[in-house]
Amino acid sequence: MTTSSTSVSPNAGAAPFRLILRAEVRRIASRRSIRLLLAAGVIGVLVYSFFLLLSHASPSSHALAIDNAKLRAYEAQIRAACLRSQPPSVSVPAGACNIQMPLTAVPGVKLPFAASAGLMSGATVIGGVGILLALLVGGSYMGGEYQSRVISLEVALEPRRHRVFLAKLLVLASFLLLMGVILELLWLGLGSLVASVVGNFNGFGMSQLGTLLLVQARIIVLLALVGAISFSLTAMVKNTAGSVGILLVYLLIGERIAASVFISLSAHLLSDSIQAIESVSGIEVMTSRFAPPAIAVIGGSSSISGSASFAQNMTHLSPLEGLFTVLIYAAILVAASGWLFQKRDIF
Repeated sequence: MTTSSTSVSPNAGAAPFRLILRAEVRRIASRRSIRLLLAAGVIGVLVYSFFLLLSHASPSSHALAIDNAKLRAYEAQIRAACLRSQPPSVSVPAGACNIQMPLTAVPGVKLPFAASAGLMSGATVIGGVGILLALLVGGSYMGGEYQSRVISLEVALEPRRHRVFLAKLLVLASFLLLMGVILELLWLGLGSLVASVVGNFNGFGMSQLGTLLLVQARIIVLLALVGAISFSLTAMVKNTAGSVGILLVYLLIGERIAASVFISLSAHLLSDSIQAIESVSGIEVMTSRFAPPAIAVIGGSSSISGSASFAQNMTHLSPLEGLFTVLIYAAILVAASGWLFQKRDIF
């Protein structure tokens, strides 16, 4: 008589990962708060485009000549006031009070919406709104799981918590990428419409369009990373308001304190990295304190090299460097929160 022994795999009876992903897709799509946030983003793009439509105009040559005449008269008034303010005993140099003002200084003047600059600045504005939405979506998605106690049922059905955590993170990142595409493409269409109605496309060609699309692509990836950061913090503190508050305090206060104490960290701060990502070619950040200007004596005359000292204290932060920095922040927080999600009691 022979006895056959059978070994039971720990993965036996486990649901396929695709089913867990499908359940998370249904869950995030059914969340009313997330649908409202997406709707708020779309409405924000519409309102911003409508505001630009009202604040710009394509004036005729006659109207433009009248506006320029108003500007000259306004400059003359400022020049006369400047001359009257000088003491009688002071000799005013020629041209000292010749002040040139932009045409926008004249009340009621509306300038055309230039697509070459307006589309890029609008993409950055929409990106800022998207970052705030990604912060709220990432926090409310994980926070809602704890608040509704659904997370307890999920880990009971799927004991391997890392699969649940990974599924939620992938679905959230995909949703935020889709949200970013919707917002940025909607702005591209509405911004082009504004330029065609009350503006122009002067100086806007294929190269400018390629640069704009590249900036928008970086912003879309940034939204997914910010959402992952908010998601991870919420998984740690189990509360949406707490995680969003921690992140906002860190961005608005914590990083400023860190930059003032350890100024060399400026090139690695989250806020500066986000600014670099949303820019065309990066930003300049100060990474060391100003040294006293060096004074050199050449042929009996002294020269101050203050501009050279200024340049040595600045570092260029490129968009790719900023994107890599935000990726590191997200990876560290995702790894830490994923480890805590598996080890500690979540009930």
